[in-house]
Amino acid sequence: MRRFITMVMTGAFSDDWMDHRLPNGILDSWKQKQQSDLKTDVEVQPLIEYADFTDYQRIIELKLNWSTVLKQYFGRPEDITESLQRLYPVRLATIHARIITQEEILLLMVETKRVVKSFKRS
Repeated sequence: MRRFITMVMTGAFSDDWMDHRLPNGILDSWKQKQQSDLKTDVEVQPLIEYADFTDYQRIIELKLNWSTVLKQYFGRPEDITESLQRLYPVRLATIHARIITQEEILLLMVETKRVVKSFKRS
C-alpha cells in the first residue's frame, strides 16, 4: 500500500506531494516518528515508512486526492474503505503477534486480492 500510494501520488504531484496532499496532522506525526529514529541507532526511513495502517484510508479518502488521482484505481470510495476496514483487525492481530484464525486468513487473502487488483486499474 505504501509503495502504491507513493508511486501514484509522486507521479501526479511530484516528490513534494506529502507537503500538500496529506490530511492534517499526518505529516507532523510521520516527522516525529522519523525524529525518534534519528535520536537512536535505528536506520532512518523515508517518511512514508512511518505511516500507520489507518493513515492509508485517510490519504485515499481526502477529496482532493480521491478526485484527481485515486478514483481511477479504486472506483468507488466505499470499495477501498470497506477493504481497509475489514483488514484492520487482522493487521492489529499480526502487529501484536496474536494468533490469526483460519477465517481471518481467508479474509486477508480475499481483501488483499481486491486491493492489489485495484492497483492495476486505470
